[in-house]
Amino acid sequence: MCLAIPGCILELPAEPLGQAKVRFGEVVRPVCLACVPDARVGDYVIVHAGFAISLLDVAEAERTLALLDDAALLDDAALLDEAALLDEAALLDEAALLDEAAQATKERGEA
Repeated sequence: MCLAIPGCILELPAEPLGQAKVRFGEVVRPVCLACVPDARVGDYVIVHAGFAISLLDVAEAERTLALLDDAALLDDAALLDEAALLDEAALLDEAALLDEAAQATKERGEA
């Protein structure tokens, strides 16, 4: 499955086939505008694999970006839950290792 993401054009390329600067949230990436020759600074474009494939109106771009942000928050929450479970498992493993070491030390002392 492929995903195209909306980005806002910050700067047009100096050359016709050059790379524009496009902002995706806090990230700025170079994007080819060859497929959207009418694009201007401030326009939103749909970008796939480094190519702007269409223009997008501001309302639709903001709605799509909000949905992507919501999805990222859900992913972050899931990652935090997973990290907490891994930390708990690591603590249990560490406690088991300490118990084994204590038991081995005790057995050596009794032998």
